[in-house]
Amino acid sequence: MKIELFSSPLWTFDLSASQPELAELVRLDGLNFSQHVNEQQKINPVHTKHYSFLDFAGYGTSALRQYTVDAIESIAQERRWPEYNLDLRTRHNVIAPGRCDTPHHHSDLDMVGIYYVDCPPNSGDLLLLDARGSVNLAWQEPLVTADSEGRTGRIYYRVEPKVGTLLMFPNYLFHSVETNLSTENRISVVMDIRIIHEDQS
Repeated sequence: MKIELFSSPLWTFDLSASQPELAELVRLDGLNFSQHVNEQQKINPVHTKHYSFLDFAGYGTSALRQYTVDAIESIAQERRWPEYNLDLRTRHNVIAPGRCDTPHHHSDLDMVGIYYVDCPPNSGDLLLLDARGSVNLAWQEPLVTADSEGRTGRIYYRVEPKVGTLLMFPNYLFHSVETNLSTENRISVVMDIRIIHEDQS
């Protein structure tokens, strides 16, 4: 008997198929949100740290919030989670040219979501890293990605960002974003997702 242990799911939702204009609306919301936060910081610098981007009333934020809630509910049904309350906090995330995001995970969350708003070519792929570190050929996964030197033992899964795509994965997965080698900003919405089951309330 063989049991597959410790597999990590990655969910992908193509929102551009049902609402192709959503990413552009969210991009415009980001500009307005940044201006709003800058104005509020002059009044109360501490309070603005707690702003959640998808709670901002904009052209596309409410639709993206609903798509996100629906996506989480589909995952909850698949994973057979009991009744839960959702704590969803979101950030308008801009990675400027020459910047990156180093490997990290989110120990205080349950899931991470990323919605891609604007992704110029060569603006940085998402790397999901195998927690085992370097493994030999016998234990490599079928979806293994070789690094620039052709080595396949240093395991990660590469995701090329695509506008209108929503990704979700467990909080424990180490991940990073490669350096933005383009001349434009790479823009996404990052989602901090906490699933609070009724017996935890």
